Amino acid sequence: MTALQQEPGYAAGPVLQLVGHVGELTLGSIAQAYSQLREGDEVDVDLIPELAKFSSRYTPMGQTPLAAGGAAYDRLFLDQFQLVLDPESINAMVYSNTRRKNLNGNDAWWMPGSPLPKRAPGYGEGS
Repeated sequence: MTALQQEPGYAAGPVLQLVGHVGELTLGSIAQAYSQLREGDEVDVDLIPELAKFSSRYTPMGQTPLAAGGAAYDRLFLDQFQLVLDPESINAMVYSNTRRKNLNGNDAWWMPGSPLPKRAPGYGEGS
């Protein structure tokens, strides 16, 4: 899947993407809550996990592999922030790692959500 298929606003540029994500985070959550109230359901807008994703996406240089140590920054700061805000997000992290292992045949050397790596990174085949 290309980036254009993943992100409809990709071709519009980063500013319009940011505006779209802020809109989803605010207006989208309000619309979802209103819809749930109208249907008589319990209001559950998943605001905390979405806020954690938003903050990791828009952290300066947060998407570059070498920013502040790459995996170390992701695991020590972003993952821990997400776990504090949403303890249930560990399930999504484990699922993502399991999916990666099944698709690519390799395991993460530093598990998402873990404060310490489980092994050194491997640079050979099958790592």
